[in-house]
Amino acid sequence: MTKSYLHHLLMTLTLLLLGCGAGGGGAGGGGADGDDSATSPDTESFEINLAVELAHLSLQTYQQLDDYTNNRTFSLPASYVLQEQFFTTERFTGESLSSGEEIPIAFVATAQDRIYVAFRGTQTISEWINNIRFKQVDYIFVADGGQTHQGFTEIYRTIREPIVETIKNLLVSGSYSRLYITGHSLGGALAVLAAPELRERTTMEPAMYNFGGPRVGDPDFQQRYGELVTHSWRTVNTNDPVPALPPETVWIPVEGSDLQRLSYTHVSTENEITFGSPIEGPSDIGIISANHSMCNYYQLLCDSTADPAACKTLTDDIDSCSP
Repeated sequence: MTKSYLHHLLMTLTLLLLGCGAGGGGAGGGGADGDDSATSPDTESFEINLAVELAHLSLQTYQQLDDYTNNRTFSLPASYVLQEQFFTTERFTGESLSSGEEIPIAFVATAQDRIYVAFRGTQTISEWINNIRFKQVDYIFVADGGQTHQGFTEIYRTIREPIVETIKNLLVSGSYSRLYITGHSLGGALAVLAAPELRERTTMEPAMYNFGGPRVGDPDFQQRYGELVTHSWRTVNTNDPVPALPPETVWIPVEGSDLQRLSYTHVSTENEITFGSPIEGPSDIGIISANHSMCNYYQLLCDSTADPAACKTLTDDIDSCSP
């Protein structure tokens, strides 16, 4: 999408939200345009095979929800051991799932010397965009953590302690040397929130790979995140509007007629890919889901592997990727 139309799209969405207690400004472009996702000199290199593996596990989080809603037992491919599933009563904005019901939002799995934490996003991304809130709260899970998106942080708060304890118990009982954190969409936001805390509270140095994730926090959070998490990659489709939300600058109403300025900044580092169609006008809103689809992210990443055809067959066990 063009940067000028993206700015227009975000402004339109923000104006629609003014009646819901939120307002916003324009957004910057992607990493190529020199916005808030500059590469850190300390960041480890992007690993395509690892990215594909974590993308497949991100897809499994949607299968986890599908199995739950259809009363099926969730399982992972044979090379993984599913250690724990995590449930929450919190909802992403716009989700229509029954209020108060616990639903799966994440899992921890292991394979050989590796521990994986995977977070699910929302299946109703258009509704999330239409109802997004921009308010921030203190990120209190590490010292000097800055501020992060209130909605993402509230969901993370409901599952963070069980996840930390699960990983600590695994480290006591097994010989694990690597920790990977992943998620797509709003699950990518949860992965960003989890990585600094897991670095501080375990002996592991995590690698975080997410896909189509939004901005999560302010510049202070970005700085602290960068100090703690040096192997961090965000894969972003240039036609996907979600990574441009929330806007870099947001104005929200406070008491009286005053407005409060909030800033959002992406953590490092952006891996840019392109699929789907550019959004050129309001009539193209219907293609947002395709441009944001985790199945489509996975398929394009497979094209960069040694055997793309074999890579793509791994989605045969994902209901949401079936033709």
